Amino acid sequence: MSSFPEYTAVVQVTAAQIKSMHTSPVQLVPGQAGCIVDIKSILLVYHAGTQVFNPTSTDFVGVFTGTIPNIFSTYTNGVCLAEGFTDQASDQLVWAFPWWDTGAQNTGIDAVALSAVIGSGIFLWYYDTGDVFPGGANWTQGNGTITAYVEYSYIVA
Repeated sequence: MSSFPEYTAVVQVTAAQIKSMHTSPVQLVPGQAGCIVDIKSILLVYHAGTQVFNPTSTDFVGVFTGTIPNIFSTYTNGVCLAEGFTDQASDQLVWAFPWWDTGAQNTGIDAVALSAVIGSGIFLWYYDTGDVFPGGANWTQGNGTITAYVEYSYIVA
């Protein structure tokens, strides 16, 4: 039995990047030609600043891979509600699921065209679950940071 090599990435996300993350997702892992990314684990650590961020009650922090900006045809994985994470005055942490999920948790994953994800990296972003996917807006307040710890492999497609 063989396995793909595992890699790690530690990405510091600034307050400016967090505030604009809806329209400018932050790359956590670069894509590799001819491969898809297999997420082993993602840990997000929020480091509180002096001003909290202002997500809506339905904003969700998540990750995606695939053709940008056509994220309708990609794998996405919601990590956590932004409220209770990025709007806190104290440091927070959250683990993400280690596999790709499009909302059908524990019941399977929706099919997606290989051409939409092959060679793409992993991106951190947020969106409004109360709006038409992938609705939402950039936040206007906050000065904390996020450190993302990612373990992953490249699978030759």
